[in-house]
Amino acid sequence: MGAEVDRRSLPRISWEQVAGFRLRRHHLSERAPAASLSAVAHDMGGAQAQLLPAAIASLGARVRDVRAEDVERALWQQRVLARAWSMRRTIYLLPSSGLAVYVRGSAKRAEKEVRWMRNRGVSEAAVEGLIEEVLRTLSEPLTGSELAERVGKSLGLPVRQRRGGGWGGRRRIACVQVGDIACPSGYLLHLAGARGVLCSGPNRGSESTYVRADAWLPRWRDCRKHVRRGSS
Repeated sequence: MGAEVDRRSLPRISWEQVAGFRLRRHHLSERAPAASLSAVAHDMGGAQAQLLPAAIASLGARVRDVRAEDVERALWQQRVLARAWSMRRTIYLLPSSGLAVYVRGSAKRAEKEVRWMRNRGVSEAAVEGLIEEVLRTLSEPLTGSELAERVGKSLGLPVRQRRGGGWGGRRRIACVQVGDIACPSGYLLHLAGARGVLCSGPNRGSESTYVRADAWLPRWRDCRKHVRRGSS
């Protein structure tokens, strides 16, 4: 065992100092320059972006003179920010340079979708083949319907329409039929999130698009090549 530490020699830190440090770290005591969007997203550990205007407001509290078009330019033209599923499998605006760390670090959450498919009688080979095809197909931004149609056609699986879409939605969505399970496009994306890194592409009209990060981000750098499978 190491020597005991003399508590009298430790620096004294007040709660006010702790609060001050957190405010500075989050750029809430003084806003960062307008060109610092990516750095600020890094410092705050991502901006929650289930609704993009909420993320824009969050960044606006930390970056001087930032406008919605500045954030959208950073996302879709400069691509220094990425919108992706991360912590708790919810959507964040994240710095592109560190996207793999955030997404790979939260991949276990997506692994439960793989286990659910297996528990419903879908073989491991079929699940992994489905995931590989989703990842292969997302080499360019695609809408959910386009993804389901292409994956179904490539694997020879039926594609059906059903009502749903989450949040009580009643619109018709495309589903790939895998055994007895109708997998909507959103579920295909969550399955693929257990193995690969995906992010949003620019909206096409009122529809969202999705793409593999390595195919979208110009300076993509992965943090590991393989995700451990079967972990809890």
